[in-house]
Amino acid sequence: MLKQIICSLILSSTIIISPNVSNTNENTLKPYLSITETEYTDETQTEMVSNCIVYDLNEQKLDTVGQVPYTSSTPLTTFSSKANSIMFSAYSGLGDQICKSENNSFEKITNQFSTINYMLQCGDKLFLSARYLPNYCMEPIVIDLSDGTVKSAYPDENDDRFTWAVTCDPINNKAYFTYYSDNEMRENMQNYNYEQHPWEEDSGPIPAPSTFCSVDMNTLEVTPVYTTDKYIWGIAASGDNLYYSSSASGTSNTKDYAVYHVNLKTKEKTKLDLPVHISSNMAIWNNVIYCLGWIDETRGVYSINLDTLEYELIYSSDNGFINGFSLNY
Repeated sequence: MLKQIICSLILSSTIIISPNVSNTNENTLKPYLSITETEYTDETQTEMVSNCIVYDLNEQKLDTVGQVPYTSSTPLTTFSSKANSIMFSAYSGLGDQICKSENNSFEKITNQFSTINYMLQCGDKLFLSARYLPNYCMEPIVIDLSDGTVKSAYPDENDDRFTWAVTCDPINNKAYFTYYSDNEMRENMQNYNYEQHPWEEDSGPIPAPSTFCSVDMNTLEVTPVYTTDKYIWGIAASGDNLYYSSSASGTSNTKDYAVYHVNLKTKEKTKLDLPVHISSNMAIWNNVIYCLGWIDETRGVYSINLDTLEYELIYSSDNGFINGFSLNY
């Protein structure tokens, strides 16, 4: 059993190296990827840590920022250039909360969550996909890094909108997320006859439609921008350009798999033929797609130049597992 580390304890193993990713002013953007990698720390494989790794998109340089304990239901780290510290999820005795790692110790900065799936820094705010303790569904949440204020970006009294994929658009200071109806998704799964549909021949239950939304990080105004009946694995957005990786259902990301570009002005959709099979997180910067996926047997974080389709393996894990990454600015 993993050792449960409560957020009030001192973290003696945390080492923070401050990478050169801070935004110096409002007119200078220094976006970066924050990668979470988990690994065992002992031969008996009873304790794990999460490594926080930063990739500067302008400098194209990797930095290992630090290491924090992995005690949460979903391993999650994000380096905050605003706070100059690692933000990470940790079990707190009552659900998973966000902690801040700084000066060889860490501090719990939330107390209202049960689970946190995504976290990224958008300017002076954190954007989350998280579940409040009384609720069931994940929802988009914003934390102001200046005063710690927590706000629901898209409140749902029915607790039915399940926030799934998340990304951001640094140039336009927007976050993006997808959601689906949890009730509809569950109904489709319950009505699906698995015995009549062999795994080798079928894609699985039909997913609930996914709605894509943008969030203005200045005003927190939420705008639905697109809808698809496909299951979403990853999204990226820049201006009027939306990209997403999808399949026919959530039971397989290989059956009926495709990556699409959508012109948000015209809603015209184009299927892309990319060299990487994208299985999770996506982001875009300077017309380069960054994604978690694989080529042949090599899984890792890749970059794909959309002009030339040239690709590069940015990071792969030798001794651990890459859980995901986020685009931050």
